[in-house]
Amino acid sequence: MFGTVVKAILALVFLCMKWLVYLLIPFCIMCVVFFLYYTAKGKRLPKRVKPSTYKQRNILLRLFWDFPKRFVLDRFEADPDKFPIDGLHLFAGEQGSGKSIASVEFCMRMKKLYPNCRIRSNIDVSFQDEKLEGWEQIVFDSNGTFGDISYIDEIQNWFNSADSKSFPPEMIQEICQLRKQIKVIVGTSQVFARVAKPIREQVRVLYKPITIAGCLTIVRCYKPMIKQDGTIDKLRRIKTYFFVHNEELRNAYDTYEKVQRLATTGFKPMSERLGAENSDELSVKAPRK
Repeated sequence: MFGTVVKAILALVFLCMKWLVYLLIPFCIMCVVFFLYYTAKGKRLPKRVKPSTYKQRNILLRLFWDFPKRFVLDRFEADPDKFPIDGLHLFAGEQGSGKSIASVEFCMRMKKLYPNCRIRSNIDVSFQDEKLEGWEQIVFDSNGTFGDISYIDEIQNWFNSADSKSFPPEMIQEICQLRKQIKVIVGTSQVFARVAKPIREQVRVLYKPITIAGCLTIVRCYKPMIKQDGTIDKLRRIKTYFFVHNEELRNAYDTYEKVQRLATTGFKPMSERLGAENSDELSVKAPRK
C-alpha cells in the first residue's frame, strides 16, 4: 500500500516536471531567436559605469578560516574592563516580594565584578558613586566603556503610565541607545503596567523575585514580549537564580527610605525646561515699576 502511494506521488511529480519542460523549451528558443535578432541589429548588453569591487569568499573559507580567525582575534583584542551589561532591567513585584533587595543585590554584584563601572541611585546605597537626582544625568553623563548603572527605585514615581504622553523625547532616545552607550537602567516597580509605556517597551529583562522565610530570594528572569498598547503579550523565561541575604546586603540601603517624585521638573523636554528657566531669570532681572 505504501509503495503504491509513493509511486503515485513520484508519477505526479514527473508529470508536472515534464509539462514544465514542455513550456520552457519554446520560451528558451524564442529568447535565443530575439537575442540573435537584436544583436544583428547592433544592440549590445549594457555594461556598468563603475564595476563592482565586491567578491564573496568561498563558503568553506568563510566557515573554517575567517570565522575561527575572527573569533580568536576578538578574544585577544577584547577589553577585559568593558562592561558587558546594557539595556533596561526592571524588577517587579508586590511589597515584601524582595524586589528592592534583589535589585540592590544585582547592582552590588555588578559593582564587585566590574569595579570601574559607575553606579548612581535615587536612594542612598552604600556602594553608589553619586546621587541620581534627575533624568538628565542618565541622558547627558557617560562613563565610557567602563559602564554606567542608573538605579531607580520605584521607577513609576519618575516615569508613570499617566505621564506617558509627555515623556521626554531625550529620554526615549537615550533608552533606545543604551547598548551603544554601555548604560544600564535598573528599576523597581510594584506593578509593571504603572511604568510609562516608553519604558515598558524597552525592558530588556523583567525580574520577578520571591522571598522565602525573609532571607532567601529566588529571582525569575524573563524576556517580555510587549504588545503595541504596552501590555505584556508573553514572557520568555531566561533563567532563575537565588541568593541568601547577608549583613552587607541588608546594610547597603534603607528599606524604608521614601522615594520622592520629581514634581518640580515633571516630564517637560529639555528645550521647554530651558525656556522656562530663562523666562524665570528674565522675570527676576526685570526692574519693578
